[in-house]
Amino acid sequence: MQGLLAIFFIYHKIFVFRLFLSQHPSIYSLTTIHNLRKT
Repeated sequence: MQGLLAIFFIYHKIFVFRLFLSQHPSIYSLTTIHNLRKT
């Protein structure tokens, strides 16, 4: 039961994060550019 709750929490976090990124595409592009520059 604990593991299932953890999985749900992670999925919820990812969903909220993706929703935030879709609302703010400029932030998403900035982070991707930063990540590309880092590697």
